[in-house]
Amino acid sequence: MGLPGHEPSSRVGEEERLRVFLDAIRDYAIFMLDARGFVASWSPGAKALKGYDDAEIIGKHFSVFYPAEDVARGKPEEELRVAAATGRYEDEGWRLRKGGSPFWAHAVITAVRAADGSLIGFVKVTRDLTQRRRIEEARRAEEAKFRALAETAADAIVTADDRGTITFVNPAATAMFGRPAAEVVGLPLTVLMPERFREAHGVSFARVVETGEGRLIGKRLELVGVRPDGAEFPIEMVLSTWDAGGRPAFGAIIRDVTERKRVEGELRDLVRRVEERSRRLEEANADLDGFTYSVSHDLRAPLRAIDGFARVLLEDHGARLDDEGKRVAQIICKNVGKMGELIDDLLSFAKLGRERLNVSRLDMTALVRGAAEEVHDPSRSIEFRIPEVPRAEGDAALIRQVWLNLLGNAVKYTRPRARAVIDVRGEAREREVVYSVEDNGVGFDPQFQNKLFGVFERLHAASEFEGTGVGLALVQRIVRRHGGWVKGEGRPGEGATFSFALPRRDGPDGP
Repeated sequence: MGLPGHEPSSRVGEEERLRVFLDAIRDYAIFMLDARGFVASWSPGAKALKGYDDAEIIGKHFSVFYPAEDVARGKPEEELRVAAATGRYEDEGWRLRKGGSPFWAHAVITAVRAADGSLIGFVKVTRDLTQRRRIEEARRAEEAKFRALAETAADAIVTADDRGTITFVNPAATAMFGRPAAEVVGLPLTVLMPERFREAHGVSFARVVETGEGRLIGKRLELVGVRPDGAEFPIEMVLSTWDAGGRPAFGAIIRDVTERKRVEGELRDLVRRVEERSRRLEEANADLDGFTYSVSHDLRAPLRAIDGFARVLLEDHGARLDDEGKRVAQIICKNVGKMGELIDDLLSFAKLGRERLNVSRLDMTALVRGAAEEVHDPSRSIEFRIPEVPRAEGDAALIRQVWLNLLGNAVKYTRPRARAVIDVRGEAREREVVYSVEDNGVGFDPQFQNKLFGVFERLHAASEFEGTGVGLALVQRIVRRHGGWVKGEGRPGEGATFSFALPRRDGPDGP
């Protein structure tokens, strides 16, 4: 495969073997130029790479492979001049295929000389590196993106090679560890940790590199960092890895969690104190419930005796009593009855703290209407307005007691009115169902609102309205045991509204 006019007959066999060899190479374009740069031979690899057939390209100047701007500035001729002067020219740049499509090429031009040193021509070897260039450009773009993100990241970012040597630290890392990048790049990653931990971390890192063990990759690791002055601080690190030319490289995102640890410590102390207070409160409530139950139970026997003796006086000795004596005996019986009611309420209040809730789906409309029938006073003009209200979940017996107490209060405190009006409403909200009882009774002073649900707290004199002072406290305790809330609103002479809510444990539901 010699140049025209330079093919000695004694070398035909050698040239033939070279031709066969070149014909077998398809990944490189290998061809020859004469001394002026015209194509003198063309290989199958050249045809595959550049797209020209032999007849189309042989005899053409090799500048046809160059972009117009390179031709205009004489690049092809300059390459031949350097190759002729030095024996070789190597370059990477854009070249053109047949039709003008560009590709990124690596080209080597080698001068060929005769035995007397005269220039015969050139051998040009071209390789298509377009794909490699794209990969490198993509890698450089990713590196630029990484550095842009790393430079502005709030967390410390540190990268290391497979030997654990630091290769990069971002500004956040230099601020966190108090070491400039120039000082730590090239040092072991463990330099950022206290001395007592370095050997163990170095062994763990080497094991990850050697075995590919991935249990540490992507996990949040709680470690300890150290600054140049020896100050230690807690850090949280997430380790990642990637392939860097056949060897693993590592990156760490590091966060100083000193403040979080402080808050967590304070939260643990707070939880501990709350748990201790809750335990003491539970013990106190249990003692109080037990005391209330015992006292209430033990009071029944003497009350029965008092009631019995008072009735004996009235029934067996009434003829010997004057009117004042009879009145006093009747007062004793009446107050014994009130005391019995109070004991019953106290027992209910204490019992509520011990019993387990029996929660079920409640037909609240039926419950409230049933309660209204029980508390209705047929001797009075009372209008109950009870529409269909949403269902709820709760303990049927306890929620019935809530309605009895609230409706009973409404009946009691509307007694001065010629016509009592009691409205019941219900509303299903996203997380709870809210119910209310509104009356047109005597109301109460809002400044005493905080006393409404206290045991034995009364906003009206016992001589005006009877009661034990436990009813609303019982309502509040029942509703709170269900996870809800209760409140009262009113103004003197303008009636009152008592509302309570039960949490929803299901989806939207109608009445």
